[in-house]
Amino acid sequence: MTTKNFFIFQALVSLGYGIPLLFAPSMLTAMYTTQTLDVSGALDILSRGYGTLLIGVGIGCWTARDAGASLARRSMLLMPAIGNTLVTIVHIKAILQGTENALGWTTVLITAVLAVWAGLLWSKETRA
Repeated sequence: MTTKNFFIFQALVSLGYGIPLLFAPSMLTAMYTTQTLDVSGALDILSRGYGTLLIGVGIGCWTARDAGASLARRSMLLMPAIGNTLVTIVHIKAILQGTENALGWTTVLITAVLAVWAGLLWSKETRA
């Protein structure tokens, strides 16, 4: 449960979702939604925008994996702690509203684990 392991796992998850969202957003929407959503226009732009953000987070976490204790590393832990908490809430709401199918619970599980893991590491991180 080291910070390095967290950054590697967060990078893999972020890139694993970010790349498909950027290059093939309709693939993920078809997998995770209960409705036929038109992935064009605004939804396409939002999906691709979120994909680029996830790719950036993935690259940031990957490059931070060997960083020593610092304010920057502490901030890199706070970002996924807050971000994954909010993503968990959004996906739970979408599942309960019937927008996402049962596969959405995998996203809830992954993001909840990442949020708690990052939060625990952040709370133990020394203030350099």
